[in-house]
Amino acid sequence: MPITKILPRVKVLLPVLSPCYRKGDCGKIAVIGGSEEYTGAPYFSAITLLKIGCDLSFVICTKEAAPIIKSYSPELIVYPDLNETNFSKICNRINSLVIGPGLGREIVNESFITYVISATKEKDNITSVVIDADGLHFCTKYPDIIKNHSKVILTPNAVEFEKLYNTVFPDNRLVDEGDLKNAVKKLAKELGVIVMRKGVIDIISDGNVLQTGEMGGSPRRCGGQGDILSGAVATFTYFVKKNQSTYDSNGLSNDSKSIIDGICAASDLVRYTAQKTFNDKGRGMTASDMIEKISEIINELDRSH
Repeated sequence: MPITKILPRVKVLLPVLSPCYRKGDCGKIAVIGGSEEYTGAPYFSAITLLKIGCDLSFVICTKEAAPIIKSYSPELIVYPDLNETNFSKICNRINSLVIGPGLGREIVNESFITYVISATKEKDNITSVVIDADGLHFCTKYPDIIKNHSKVILTPNAVEFEKLYNTVFPDNRLVDEGDLKNAVKKLAKELGVIVMRKGVIDIISDGNVLQTGEMGGSPRRCGGQGDILSGAVATFTYFVKKNQSTYDSNGLSNDSKSIIDGICAASDLVRYTAQKTFNDKGRGMTASDMIEKISEIINELDRSH
């Protein structure tokens, strides 16, 4: 089957490049994460943005992580400290934001993350705030911080979802995974955000609309795949906004329904990339192998040439 038939949502959302575009027109996205122990996670998220076609990728990380992340790629713009000053330099420029990859769970970072989440609520230039990994640990401790933040997209795996669900609903704990779709919908509605519960299938809901990502993936669960997905979600939710006229002509409204379509496109792309990479590399496949494969797949789908 042609790849355009396998990944139609990805194809329709990729912006067609134009000689009239300026640097940044296809996206300026930031990743907040990276610590002394974890430097790979923010890199995988941030480099994925560029491999999909985002123009500029920023990383705000700890001082210890900055030189290491800089050494991974000269294309990344790295700010070496988790503070309000660094975020204020880019918050009016970026189109989407990822919080959490490799962030660590130091209490000293909590006031900064609280500031960032609050600051993004009123920023019209920011389409989505994707919260993953250690960012989800923060949300589980302080769920009220994200409540009714319409731009927030949570991307928990099975364990992270259960912890968050049981925190929000302590008297109605999740014990039966047989009704996950309703549980995802219930959590999203209660928090007033979009939830993408990753698993054998990805379940995405804003509390009203519910969609699933059921593209075949890979049996190999190497580290870094969730970080790649967080970058893809941030990119495609921005592409939804950029391509809104195309979406409107197809009868899709300018609300969370179209944002969910963008999340599903990211899910499809990353799952298909994992599948194709595993076919090539087998059980030795790594996230770095997926990064190289994802740009090949995007090139096959691109309508710009």
